[in-house]
Amino acid sequence: MSKATEKYAASSSQNEEINHLINKIQAGNAPAFRTLFKIYYAPLVRHAYRFVQDIQIAEDIVSDIFLKIWEKRSELNIKKSATAYLYSMVRNHALNYLKRNRIELTDFSTLDLIIPESDSIEEIVQRNELKTHLEKAIIELPERTREVFIMHRYDHLKYSEIAEILNIKEGTVETHMVRALRYLRKRLAFLLSISLFFK
Repeated sequence: MSKATEKYAASSSQNEEINHLINKIQAGNAPAFRTLFKIYYAPLVRHAYRFVQDIQIAEDIVSDIFLKIWEKRSELNIKKSATAYLYSMVRNHALNYLKRNRIELTDFSTLDLIIPESDSIEEIVQRNELKTHLEKAIIELPERTREVFIMHRYDHLKYSEIAEILNIKEGTVETHMVRALRYLRKRLAFLLSISLFFK
């Protein structure tokens, strides 16, 4: 079995597991609700934080969403991806919060850039410089392209899930990712030697 096939199979299995949890929650199964909460709470808080830039507010948004899900469990109507459904709820709640409080949308400047650790002072300096340049380059992307890139790269959402959340076609998501990667490669070309050094 190829890696792509294995990944698809794992993804399908996970979707089936989540859908099974949703069905149990609709029937009032509290342990299933707690399991769903444990799976999604942390990543959803990170997603909300990128909008509101306040960890307490991000936690409140996600907690409120889970509370509503439990209170209205019998009315849940998730037609496609549960992941997309939850991320869409978080996005909408976060944007509503910003609108109510007349706050400008964040530049998504706080990213979990994964760069290997090192004890070398020189390597630490290079790693921090790489992180800074990456953050600046991502912020320079057009708003929708940046949002798609972050949701795919950092939230690990599939193209189909992003399309559902943003209400755009899956092909449009792919186009945004191609544009983002093309721009980032060009913008960070001079850092390739550093990137290779840390591989």
